Amino acid sequence: MFVDTRIPFTIFANLSGGKGQPWQPAIAAFSCLLWVIYGWTNESKKDYILIIPNIAGVIFVTLTFITSF
Repeated sequence: MFVDTRIPFTIFANLSGGKGQPWQPAIAAFSCLLWVIYGWTNESKKDYILIIPNIAGVIFVTLTFITSF
């Protein structure tokens, strides 16, 4: 599994005035949201191993998207 550890630094850079590209965080948030939906709607049982880290991804990447403007 790949974890993008640059997200907090990107948020701080965006808040400091160095605005970034909004498309990558938007697509990443959408991807994390799809994985949360998949884990939540799994027919056999809820897959919390998928849900929990991807909820964190949705939150942090959405913050990165918001601060990129």
